[in-house]
Amino acid sequence: MNVIFNTNENIRKLAGVWDMFGPPGSIGQLIARHANYFGDVLYTAAMINDRLGEMASNLAKKHKETGVIWESLLDRNYANTKKNPEVRELALLLDKLDVHLEDEKGRHFRSIMAEMQKDLEANRKDMEEWVRKVFGFRLPQSIDIILNTAPIARNFSNGSSVSYDPFIITLDFYKYRKSVLGVIMHEVLHSLIRKHKLLKEDARRGYRPFEEALLDYFVPDGMLAEKLGLVPKLNIKMLQEKSESNRRWASDESKRLLPAMEEYHKICGKSTIWSFLKKKGFEEVR
Repeated sequence: MNVIFNTNENIRKLAGVWDMFGPPGSIGQLIARHANYFGDVLYTAAMINDRLGEMASNLAKKHKETGVIWESLLDRNYANTKKNPEVRELALLLDKLDVHLEDEKGRHFRSIMAEMQKDLEANRKDMEEWVRKVFGFRLPQSIDIILNTAPIARNFSNGSSVSYDPFIITLDFYKYRKSVLGVIMHEVLHSLIRKHKLLKEDARRGYRPFEEALLDYFVPDGMLAEKLGLVPKLNIKMLQEKSESNRRWASDESKRLLPAMEEYHKICGKSTIWSFLKKKGFEEVR
């Protein structure tokens, strides 16, 4: 899995907007509604978020993935921006968004990228093996990581899966920690599940609490992380309690999965999680 740390200013800004406003129906939409009270930067960010939503909706009607938008803003595909008037409009809005971005050539930024690259390479074969055993997936040949070192959030690390064609994830954290590899794997697995359409859509809840609750049992702190040596020996019940406190909106699914996950922990990798969950009667699995 080749990793590209993408430092294009516009795509880093778009990743920040994506993280700020979150999925439809989230608290971010309340921020967007009143953005004009809080200055030009927030107002412009809200406009970008709104325009991004419209573009994504239009692409979905044409049976195209929203990755087209992100791909067009990547450095190596910048020519696409000039061909697509909607993406060109979005790029112009991003140009107007005057925000501080840490210098990607600075020592802090470069040291984080170097450490991540080193650990990704050292763990690559094990990651490929365990993802295949547990999920039945091949890791993508290449992923773009959009890095925001989030200097205010000193003890926080977070990720978002924004596209699987191409594979693009965003990472927000202050200091490099080995557990960030687990965050990367968590987001890549989100993308692979959606690419292969292995879980049924929930028309009422677009943020898929079952998918989130399930992946929390594996990475960044779960069974897959244990197999990769990123965390010590697990107590699945304690992991569930931690996940429930972090993701209240997925707590019902987390509790429902707990008995099955305690059982799967004992045989992890001897069958894929999909075949195991089907045998246990989970209708969410296709």
